[in-house]
Amino acid sequence: MATLSSGNSLQPGQSLRSDNELYTLSMQPDGNVVLYNSESQALWATNTGGGLIDPLEFIMQTDGNLVLYDTSSQARWASNTSGNPGAFCDVQDDGNLVVYRAGSTTETADNALWAAGSNFVQWILAAHDGYRAQVGVPPLQWSGSLAANAQDWANYLATIGTLQEPDTDAGVNLAEATAGALSVTQLVGIWGNEQQYFVDGTFPDVSTTGNWEDVGHYSQMVWRNTTEVGGGLATGQGLDFLVCYYNPAGNVEGETVY
Repeated sequence: MATLSSGNSLQPGQSLRSDNELYTLSMQPDGNVVLYNSESQALWATNTGGGLIDPLEFIMQTDGNLVLYDTSSQARWASNTSGNPGAFCDVQDDGNLVVYRAGSTTETADNALWAAGSNFVQWILAAHDGYRAQVGVPPLQWSGSLAANAQDWANYLATIGTLQEPDTDAGVNLAEATAGALSVTQLVGIWGNEQQYFVDGTFPDVSTTGNWEDVGHYSQMVWRNTTEVGGGLATGQGLDFLVCYYNPAGNVEGETVY
């Protein structure tokens, strides 16, 4: 792993390359920090280029926050992972940029505090398919169109700082947590924890509490007729927002979950 250790930084014009030399994190002179693949395609960026700022450094602070500062020492982008002394940032061989807890020795979602998301797809699918496998339901496929719409809604939620249901025909699951507090797997786990109240029945009679909304996130995750998922993750107002869209939508009255 190519590591930006606690207290270290990239200056404009400097870069950090993955050990397999396929991915490069570049601190560009125009103020944009970009993760490129070997074909010079941008996989992730802070979107601060084009003369928007006069960049100073992209630093892995000792408090665990990864921050882009301008020359006036104003933070122009941050991972919002402060409160984790000794955290470090890796440019991984799988093309992801991840901030890990101090002492982490394995590249797992549970050790991650923040990720750029280039293996976000695998984390979402693995988290969902684990629950689906438990009940004998086929795995989901990733949908780029669902993901794009989910990302748009996640970005909106990060702007307003609260959960709000979108107007869509797709199935929807929403989750929020303090920025950097939970991994993607753990955010999906918020929905999965509803399993404890779930009973296999005809919707909406699927909860031991008598209220299907107490298990509605979980039932959507394991809904047999759902075949596709797409997700988006955004940070704002001190919170992480995870949005997943599903097709066909689950939680259909009169149908069995699986």
